[in-house]
Amino acid sequence: MTGADAFLRNDSWLAYQFNCPCAGDGIIMAFRREMCSTDSLQVKLKGLEHNATYEILDNNTGKVLIKSGEELSCGFTIFLGEKRNRCS
Repeated sequence: MTGADAFLRNDSWLAYQFNCPCAGDGIIMAFRREMCSTDSLQVKLKGLEHNATYEILDNNTGKVLIKSGEELSCGFTIFLGEKRNRCS
């Protein structure tokens, strides 16, 4: 989602989307690197059915959002207010 150029940079986000259509689920893994100054990242999810409804669970906060595939394909904001260092 963020591209290979962000992989080695310590001042950027890294985000990956993994879909498992046969199980009807997937995961987004997003990392805010320790020198990254922005607390949010806009991502566009791929491989979704526009008319389907999706449940998004934020593992950090426990909050659940319900969005359509069309909404998520247009853009979804991931927020991590606090940076973490390599060991936490």
